[in-house]
Amino acid sequence: TQKAQWRDRFDWLFWIPLRTLKGKSTCDLSTLFHETYFQSHPNGQALAKALEAHISGPAKDKTLFVLDGWDEIAQEWGEHEPMAGFLKQLLNQPAVLITSRPYVDLKQAQAMDLELETVGFSPENVTAYLDNRDMMTASDAKEIKHFIRTNSFIQGLVNVPIQLDALCYSWDEIKRMQKEAPGAMTVTALYQAMMNKLWRKDMLRLGKREGGELLTESHVNAIERTSRIEKLVQAEQDFLSILAFKGLQSNQIEFHHRDLHALIEQLEAQGVNLPLTLEANLKKLSFLHTDDDKESQRSYHFMHLTFQEFFAAKFLVRHLQAYAKVEGTAAPGQVVPTSLGVMPSRAELDGFIATHKYNPRYEIVWWMVAGLLKGAALENFFNVLAQSPRDLIGMRHQEMMMGCLNEARLQLNPATLDKLEAELTQWMHFEIKNGGGDDSHLGRQRVFPEHLLLKSLNQPEVEKNKVIATLGVRPALSSSAISALLAALKDQDKEVRDAAAWALRSEQALSDPAVLALIAALKDQNGYVRYAAASALGSQQTLSAPAVLALIAALKDQDKEVREAAASALLSQQTLPDPAVLALIAALKDQNQYVRDAAARALGEQQTLSDPVVLALLAALKDQDQYVRDVAARALGEQQTLSDPAVLALSAALKDQENEYVRSAAARVLISQKTLSEPALLALIVALKDQNEYVRSAAA
Repeated sequence: TQKAQWRDRFDWLFWIPLRTLKGKSTCDLSTLFHETYFQSHPNGQALAKALEAHISGPAKDKTLFVLDGWDEIAQEWGEHEPMAGFLKQLLNQPAVLITSRPYVDLKQAQAMDLELETVGFSPENVTAYLDNRDMMTASDAKEIKHFIRTNSFIQGLVNVPIQLDALCYSWDEIKRMQKEAPGAMTVTALYQAMMNKLWRKDMLRLGKREGGELLTESHVNAIERTSRIEKLVQAEQDFLSILAFKGLQSNQIEFHHRDLHALIEQLEAQGVNLPLTLEANLKKLSFLHTDDDKESQRSYHFMHLTFQEFFAAKFLVRHLQAYAKVEGTAAPGQVVPTSLGVMPSRAELDGFIATHKYNPRYEIVWWMVAGLLKGAALENFFNVLAQSPRDLIGMRHQEMMMGCLNEARLQLNPATLDKLEAELTQWMHFEIKNGGGDDSHLGRQRVFPEHLLLKSLNQPEVEKNKVIATLGVRPALSSSAISALLAALKDQDKEVRDAAAWALRSEQALSDPAVLALIAALKDQNGYVRYAAASALGSQQTLSAPAVLALIAALKDQDKEVREAAASALLSQQTLPDPAVLALIAALKDQNQYVRDAAARALGEQQTLSDPVVLALLAALKDQDQYVRDVAARALGEQQTLSDPAVLALSAALKDQENEYVRSAAARVLISQKTLSEPALLALIVALKDQNEYVRSAAA
């Protein structure tokens, strides 16, 4: 089983949540084992020492340590402190797995044999989840798929399973917000919708009252405005905002129950009026999770780091808005009192933003701050971002600004919006002109405004083919972008037409007009354009009958690369019409080995192989090219029920005197058959005496 897949390698596996080491000044393996496994045992210390001796001696090479959460303790101890030495001892064990968030450089701790990034769900996983999620209607699943497909930034968020689940759970709230405020959905709006949905649930768990009356589910669901929801949970939201911000400042994502108590005491000392139910209420919230049932060892974390970032953004926004209201009356160092207690002065807030604006850990926070702010506070925020210190090269500054711009677009002053977009466009043009690459690194990013790229297509001073290439490597394209690419397929410049066809490869479900445009491009006078068009058709999940016919014609193209691309494009179709099959059989005799290889692969993908296909693949077993022979053998080997003529042909191939590879492949194909005729069995028996060991092995 999967759980037992390493049992032949290891006898012992120790999972060590590294956050449990925080606050210690010294530790060793024996102490760690005692505290983790044997603390309540009367002979715990003796057992811990015996275990340490065992895994340090005879079981040393049969022990795996899983060091979980390196990012949580990476900056905890100085290089010469005892705990740093203990961590090195753990890292130097023969077999170690380390988990960490990506912003921590593990190479500083130890040379790694292998680094992997967990990217979460693939697009196929997301679709499967939506199709099979309990309590979700088919219409909702369809709407969410469309929502994900048409919002490129959402595609990155739903890779994380818990965020996809939260999106599905909050779908009715998202639709409600879209009706209230029509326009492009932003990261901030999405998280606000998820927050509202979770707050509605938590209000009932908390037993919230209004005017002395206990709120019911119908009361809660009738609330329309976000401001009314937040009014009912103000104390809990304020506390979570402070907790999130302080955690962000100190690089803390795990909060011990004593951290919560200390913060409560600190706020009360500052005169903040907290409800007596706060401590009990915090444990009922959807936003805080705990992994430990023991109160003394319990620690809390936000359900996902992005929710901590959202609450931290709420904290900053609350104070930036407060200072904006008294702009001109408050001195830079003056503190404006709020219900959150004694908080940073305006100068301190501006300094904090300036210090961390390029810090990758704060990137989502700045997006959310921009999305939550309004009016003068929003304009001031962008002014602070634009002030020194500035990125000397400039690209990092633009990356930071464009994320904030996307979130705040609908709230920004038009003049400010035009200025920011003009600066982004200038940098993108500068990069295209001087970068040396085929596209713009800035423009290919998900948060770069797509309409700026489309606008650049009409500016003569810009290399249009590079702008199109940039569109082609973006995570998703709008219908407007696809229309622009289809228009570019008719451009006078062959490089522009080529780039447009390549860019369309990224779309797996093009409309019929788009497919027809690519079919027309298969007749372009330029071979590169025809090759790109065939490749783009090959990226489609399903091919229409006209597309298949056009690719059949392309199998006779004068350019070998086009013929190869056409054969490869037919790979995605498991049931091809007879004309296409016959064309691929003919392509097995093409003078170019890559064309023959692609044709064999396409034929091998067919659900059932007709006798002519089997005979053609058998003939391909004698191809002069090794890869073609291998593909043909594998294609035949996947067919579990071959016809009698095919089996007879394979039996004859077992006696091929010219090529032992053909004999070996024929034996391997016969292995897949559920039943074999007597002639086939006799041929295999003869093959047991073949001079080649691989043939004898396959026959056996």
